[in-house]
Amino acid sequence: MVDRRSIDESRLERRLRRLEAMIIALLAAEAPSGAIPLRRFFFDFVDDDDPRSFDLYLLLDRWIDSQRDRLPRSDRETGLRVRELEQRAERADSRIRQIRQDLDEGRESERRRAIEMYSHLTMSSLGLDPASAPLHRFLPLRVYTATDDADATLAISEAVEQLIASFDVEFAHEFPAESGSWFKRWFGRTRDAVAQPEVASRLKKLERALELETLQKNQSAIDKNQAEAAAALLDALGSTDEAVCQIGSILLVKIIGPTGKPQVFTRTLTQEELLFVERNPEALKSPAEVLGKLRGCTTQAAHSLEADNGPYLEGPD
Repeated sequence: MVDRRSIDESRLERRLRRLEAMIIALLAAEAPSGAIPLRRFFFDFVDDDDPRSFDLYLLLDRWIDSQRDRLPRSDRETGLRVRELEQRAERADSRIRQIRQDLDEGRESERRRAIEMYSHLTMSSLGLDPASAPLHRFLPLRVYTATDDADATLAISEAVEQLIASFDVEFAHEFPAESGSWFKRWFGRTRDAVAQPEVASRLKKLERALELETLQKNQSAIDKNQAEAAAALLDALGSTDEAVCQIGSILLVKIIGPTGKPQVFTRTLTQEELLFVERNPEALKSPAEVLGKLRGCTTQAAHSLEADNGPYLEGPD
């Protein structure tokens, strides 16, 4: 005689185990490699005498398949993702280091500027002549061109930097360019502390280098780097018909002459002309008129001097 109670207890036990398997499946379904083992594990509990158990297995099997897209990526894809994140972290770390370096350089630049400013103020306060003291000197740098082509203006900027570097001057501060035509301004700073006469001497040599290059004469008396830098600037200005370049007290003007060919002039600005340019930098935007305006301000200054001191008579050389 079959023990009915024993059969019922056996079926109940199997059902409980199937229920345990379902719970395990729900908990372990997130594992990428867990689908096949779960199927096998649950299939072991299919009761041949209970069709519902097999139906339950098929239902769980379909549910596992439906969760496939929600499972994490394969180990290879996960590794690629990890490497991508590591590369992003490296780039971010590099950027942070660059920002810190820029901040350090900015602080050092501010420190140098403070020392330079207080050095000038100290000499003025003590009644000393700043012209004779070794100090870092600053020069106005301005360029106007009729073209604002990006390649052309970049070449001109680089040529200006190369030219002043050949005379131990560097960019100290740069201002945004004015577009339409192109008007660019910088402040130059001597790399070493020098007295004012040394600055005047360097500018005189710079003017001479530009003059000789303009005239295409032998520059044996000029430093090779300075000659090459002067040539580079004139070459860069070849992309525009009209241009004005101011480097300290040196002015270079390029215009189209009466014959229709470009003409280049260089000259040293007088104190009156320098003052005029500082007060009227917009005058540099008119290459064809700037020289006339400068002559006008010099004539006006001479008339003012004559009114104050009587006629000025130039003596023999």
